[in-house]
Amino acid sequence: MRYACTDLSRLTAQLWHECDILVYHDNYHVGHEIFMNIYKHLTGQNDFHFSPDLIPAVRIDKWTNEVMQWINDEYFHMRLCMEPLIWRRFTLIKPSQNYCEIFLRSCFRQCRLCDRKSTHQYLCLLCGRLLNLDRICYDISKCLSFHANECGNSAACYLSISNRLILIVLGQLGAFWGHLYLDANGHEIDDLTSSVPLYLSEQRFHKLIEDWTLQSFQIVFRDLIELIVD
Repeated sequence: MRYACTDLSRLTAQLWHECDILVYHDNYHVGHEIFMNIYKHLTGQNDFHFSPDLIPAVRIDKWTNEVMQWINDEYFHMRLCMEPLIWRRFTLIKPSQNYCEIFLRSCFRQCRLCDRKSTHQYLCLLCGRLLNLDRICYDISKCLSFHANECGNSAACYLSISNRLILIVLGQLGAFWGHLYLDANGHEIDDLTSSVPLYLSEQRFHKLIEDWTLQSFQIVFRDLIELIVD
C-alpha cells in the first residue's frame, strides 16, 4: 500500500511540475523521493508528519483502485493533454466570517429561468459559485449532483443559505454535516427566523476541512431526492 501511495504521489508531483503548478528545482529527483518528502513538497507542511498508516487501509484501497481505473482508461492520455487543463486543490474555500454578509449577498438573487426569488441557494465551497435555484424551474437534487460531478468529480461541499447547514454530496447521495456558524457564545441557532448574529467557527471549519480531505464523514448519507425538501 505504501508503494502505491508513493508512486501516485510521484505522479502528482511530476504532473504539477509539467503544468507549472509547483515547479521543483533541478536537483530534486522525484523518482527517488519517499512518500513523506513528496507530501511535504506538495503541501508545504514541513513540520507536519503524515503517513499512509494514519488512514484506514480500506479508504486507501478504494482511492488507489479508482485512480488506477482512470490511468488504465484508453482515453486517459488524451484527457490529460486536453486544453485548458483544469486543476484545483482538493480543499475548501473559507467562507465569510459573518453569516449576515453571505445572506445579504445572496437572499435577493433571482432564478435565471423565471426571474423569481430563488427558493434554494447553495454556496459551493469548492469553487465559490452560488447556485440560485427555484424548485419550480429546477430539479434541485439533480442540479446539486450535476455541479458536484462538474466541480469535484461527483463530490461537493455546499453551504445551504436557507438553513445554514453544510451539505456534503457524493454522487446521488447527500448528508448534512452540521453548522459552521454559531452565535457569540458558541451555540447553534436552529431557529431560521432568528436575527441573532452568527459567526464562522474556526474549530468547526478546520474539522470540516479534515473530514473533507480524508473523505471520512461520521454522518449517514441518503438519496438527495429524499434529503432536499421544499
